[in-house]
Amino acid sequence: MVITENWAVYNMYNQKNRRHETVVIEMFETIVSNTTEFSSLIPHYPPRILSQSYVTPDPLAALSVTQTLRSITNRAIIFAKANGRVGSVPKRMLDPRRPVILLPRDKEEQLIPYHPEILIPPPMYLNYNVTLEKIEGMITGASGLESTSLLFVYGMDLFFTRVTPANTFDLLNEDFDYWLIGIVLLGLLVATIITHALAEQKALNKKWK
Repeated sequence: MVITENWAVYNMYNQKNRRHETVVIEMFETIVSNTTEFSSLIPHYPPRILSQSYVTPDPLAALSVTQTLRSITNRAIIFAKANGRVGSVPKRMLDPRRPVILLPRDKEEQLIPYHPEILIPPPMYLNYNVTLEKIEGMITGASGLESTSLLFVYGMDLFFTRVTPANTFDLLNEDFDYWLIGIVLLGLLVATIITHALAEQKALNKKWK
């Protein structure tokens, strides 16, 4: 089970349906108050609670959620399966507001249609072709980059990697052409110096007339 902000995600075995399920619960304020002070004399209304459940094909060994420096990046839920696979699922896939029929207002909020099963595509597995034996838990932490969260999986095996739920939006690509940018900046610097010198020479010549 993981709890963060105003939502919680937990995994369980449904004995009635004989399957593993992942449930998300999210709480919303029905009346938003702008005051920063709390008073027991002011009536407080219970939050609106939304919940959805999803079928998890494989049993899980651990759950975790990504952490970033300023919590600006969209979060992702980390699933550690009992078979040694570790996968990442965006939080929007576990949104209890996902409708069965997508309406225009749902498209405005970028909601996706509800699907009863959580399927992790192969590119979303974090340990690639490495199988981790007897996973006991996971620890996530923030890195120096807002886009990147650090993940440490422990058990019989130890595994450490980086997770980027919204891609590396604050990191340059490895094939970024540094030389081209350097040459362009150097050219601009030379042009600025030459232009400044010509402007001073023109001003001096005007004074001599």
